[in-house]
Amino acid sequence: MPKITILFIVSLCIICFVCIAEAANPFTEELSKYDRCRATHPTWSEKICSNVAQGKVVKGMTEEHVIAAWGSPQQKFNLDLGHSYWHYPAKGYTLGDKIDKIVLHMKNGKLIDIRNHYVR
Repeated sequence: MPKITILFIVSLCIICFVCIAEAANPFTEELSKYDRCRATHPTWSEKICSNVAQGKVVKGMTEEHVIAAWGSPQQKFNLDLGHSYWHYPAKGYTLGDKIDKIVLHMKNGKLIDIRNHYVR
C-alpha cells in the first residue's frame, strides 16, 4: 500500500511540475499559434505567421491575414474602386490618448494604411 501512495505522489508531482513549467514559459502560447498558422496556411510566409501569432497587422497583409490576426472588423465600409475601411475597437491603449478605434484602409484586398481614430 505505501508503494502505491508514493508512486501516486511522485506522479502527481511530475504532472504539477510540467504544468508549472509550461505556464511559466511565455512563448508556449505564441509558439502554438505560430505552429497552428503554419499548419493551416502552408503558403503563408514565416513572417506573416509570426505577425498573426503575435496579433500584429502590417501594411501589405491580405484581408485573410488581417482577419487571422485580429478577427473580423467591428464595422466595414466598402467604397468604390476596391477601397474599404475596417474599424476595430482600440484595445490596450493606455498612453493617455483617447483612441476609440483603429481604422485599417484596404485596397483591392491588401492593407495599405493603419490609423488611430481619436475621440474629439
